[in-house]
Amino acid sequence: MTTDIVDVKAALTEGLTELRLPTVKRIYEESARFAERDTLSYERYLLDLVTRESQDRQQKRIERLLRASRIPAEKALANFNLKRIPPKVALLTNGPPPQRTGSYVLSDPDAMMIPPLHDPSQAATASPESTFP
Repeated sequence: MTTDIVDVKAALTEGLTELRLPTVKRIYEESARFAERDTLSYERYLLDLVTRESQDRQQKRIERLLRASRIPAEKALANFNLKRIPPKVALLTNGPPPQRTGSYVLSDPDAMMIPPLHDPSQAATASPESTFP
């Protein structure tokens, strides 16, 4: 019987390694004992394993992206000096976010409208009569 248990553990460990489920591989025995003690259903036991694997992957992804961004740990929006922002940009930080409507960006109702950019592809198809009065 003990060789059967060893074979199951070895096969399970090998399978979890092949499927690349390191958290499940690390916690499945402890979680199984907990599920048995608390008489959890198989589905609840599997849900616990999958949830912990997912949380671990999400945490590792966040850590990997933070390392890749090379942003110093002490950098945060809370300790950002807003006085260093140019006045024109500071206007955008004080009010609601800009709303985009069509070709215009409206950040302040009293602000001047920005005309749409000239599209060279439309100029090639425009007739000379419509270009000049």
